[in-house]
Amino acid sequence: MRYVFFLLLACTFLSCKQDITDSHPEWYELKQNWPNPFKDTTYICYGIPSVNNYSGPHVRLIIYDRFKNIEAKLVDRFNHPASTDTVMWNGRNSNYEKSPAGIYYIELQTIDDNSTTVCVRIAALKQ
Repeated sequence: MRYVFFLLLACTFLSCKQDITDSHPEWYELKQNWPNPFKDTTYICYGIPSVNNYSGPHVRLIIYDRFKNIEAKLVDRFNHPASTDTVMWNGRNSNYEKSPAGIYYIELQTIDDNSTTVCVRIAALKQ
């Protein structure tokens, strides 16, 4: 069972990494995290398209709880280049305390002239 899960995780991770070398996404992407649900850590893959001006957008990747309270800011970057990236969330909040088990939301925000928001629901199972 562990080997099947690891193989599935490796295939998912490699398919996300493959996007980095192929081309930039055509629009903002926020893929479902894996594993989901998770116990300790989860990986989040997101894509930023190229923009017409010389600087990239200001990008934020934020984890919210079900009451819209910020649990963690994983990315807060000005002039984000066009790319597909993967970040890891260790299940801890901004104070580095373990977040309780429950439902969380990942939100990808861009702060520029054409602001964009993409949201995905995740589940965190902890013991």
